[in-house]
Amino acid sequence: MKLAWAEVCINPRQPVKQAGFWQQVHPVFEVKDDLHAYILAFRDDHQTLIQIAVDSLGLPLGVQEQVERAAEGVLGTKTHLIISCTHTHFAPDGTDAAYQKQLVRCLNEAVASLRFEECSRLAYTLEQEYYDGLGRSRISSRPAEHVTLSLIGIWKDGRRWASLVCYNCHPTVLNGDTPYFSAEYPGEALRILHKRHPQEHFLFLQGAAGDISTRFTRLGQDYPSMQAMAARFAKEAEQLHSRSSRLQDISAISCRQKRIDLLHDIGRPEPPMPARLSEREKETIAIGRKVHIELALHPQDLARHELLSVFCLGCLKLVYAPNELFSWYAGCCPAAVLVCYSSGYLPYVTEPDFQGLTYEWYTDTLSAASKTLLVETLQQLGQ
Repeated sequence: MKLAWAEVCINPRQPVKQAGFWQQVHPVFEVKDDLHAYILAFRDDHQTLIQIAVDSLGLPLGVQEQVERAAEGVLGTKTHLIISCTHTHFAPDGTDAAYQKQLVRCLNEAVASLRFEECSRLAYTLEQEYYDGLGRSRISSRPAEHVTLSLIGIWKDGRRWASLVCYNCHPTVLNGDTPYFSAEYPGEALRILHKRHPQEHFLFLQGAAGDISTRFTRLGQDYPSMQAMAARFAKEAEQLHSRSSRLQDISAISCRQKRIDLLHDIGRPEPPMPARLSEREKETIAIGRKVHIELALHPQDLARHELLSVFCLGCLKLVYAPNELFSWYAGCCPAAVLVCYSSGYLPYVTEPDFQGLTYEWYTDTLSAASKTLLVETLQQLGQ
């Protein structure tokens, strides 16, 4: 087995609109902290698996397909490549043509620079815990069962070589009027961890965070508050990092994928207005109504397919979905780590039978049949 790592700065080279909030309509150019793409690759005699984690809100599936085709040509092997986004709201708009062209070029060059190292023994460790120190349900009076911090250690010849940090909480501390780009708390936490472990590689993967946010845990929405939250998060990840688990061998690698068809139900009846709502919830519901009207006017723009994937690293399974899935979906594949914002970027998906009146309810248009198919596919891939 062989391993390779690369990382590349992806700061925009020209002013571009930010990606995450409705009020972000003007191009900006200032970068508060660098945006990166982190690339982890595994290779055996038959294929190469490449995980790319990008500081971006979300990217079209076409970006992944372009980079995968180029990688296969450069590496000369069958290549399965997944692009996952950390979902920072303060990254460039991934649909901007000029920035997308720059990003694809940067990723292609980084993949081409990969230098694979021989590994006589490849292994992993997996540490997981319930952790709501940063992420909690942002829906009033609704507890969240699945708020999970996962730390995957990749071990090369008995030495911890890389760590994948996965957490299912919206990485949003800064407010929507922030006039600069930032990797937000995931990027800052990775910098802290790498400073503590300079010989180790780190990347961040975003879990099923559709209903989980920092709304009730952040001290403020300025840059120092973001840094404080990153330090808190890094401290918690450090505790998992310090555990001594038994190494599990990675003797084989593989990838499975399934493309599923999507049906939509825009005209379903609106749930009743809850009795107790925060001012922020009232504000987002009003925005959601406007978004829903736009979706109803342009049903041809709704996604008709999505790609779901799983990377198998020995017994370790990473299941990938493009949606902003509610945390409930993590329970559909309990034997795997569920990574969202991957292989494209699609809207919120609330759990089946969800009846809360929220912004997410308005933007989730999937039919009951499509949600059933989604659940079944996640279960199959995660087994």
